Amino acid sequence: MNLSQHDLDWGASMGLHFSSEIRHHKITKEWQFRGKENELSDLLLKQSRSSFFFNGAAKGNPGLAGAGGIIKNKEGITVANFAWGLEQSSSLQAEALALLQGLKQAKAMDLSEVSIIGDSQAIIKVLVEDSSLVDISLARIISRIRILMKSFWTTSLLYVLRENNKDFDIEANRAVPLSAGYLLADEIESWDSIP
Repeated sequence: MNLSQHDLDWGASMGLHFSSEIRHHKITKEWQFRGKENELSDLLLKQSRSSFFFNGAAKGNPGLAGAGGIIKNKEGITVANFAWGLEQSSSLQAEALALLQGLKQAKAMDLSEVSIIGDSQAIIKVLVEDSSLVDISLARIISRIRILMKSFWTTSLLYVLRENNKDFDIEANRAVPLSAGYLLADEIESWDSIP
C-alpha cells in the first residue's frame, strides 16, 4: 500500500504518529459473517475489544446522504454514536465516510483495539484485499481509512448482512437531512469537513 505525502500529512494533522512498533492486525480470509444477530453478539463478546458498527445512506445514487455509526464496549454496551451530514454523495462514498468518521471517533476515545463491522461488502473487501479503486475521491477516503487503521494497536474488519446492521442504519438515516459537515456525536453538535 503506497500512501501519498498528502494523506500522510493529513494523518499527522490528525495527531497520528507512526513508528515501527505500531502493528496492524492482518485480516484473515474469514472476514464475512452470515449468522444471526445473537451469534454476532456472541462472537464480538469473545473478541474482548470494542466494536464499531458503521453505515452510510444515500437517498438516490448519488443523492442526499448521511453517515452514521455506533461504538460498543467489550461488554456490548453502546458507549458512543454519531450522525454526520454529507449532502450529495453516492451510497458507496457514504459508507466509506461513515467508516472514516467512526475511526476518528474511536481514536478520540483513545481506543487501541477495535472490531470494525459494516454491511458494505465493497468497502470492507477493498480494505481486506488491500486493493485500489478507480474512483479518485473514494480512493482518497480509503487511503485515509487505512492511515487511521494503522494508528490502532489492533483492528479487524467484519462484513455482516444488512439485517445484522439495522440498528446502525438508524444513525445513517438520521444523518441524511443534516447539512454537509454537520456532526452530531453523542448528541453534541460540531462540524467536520468532508474530504
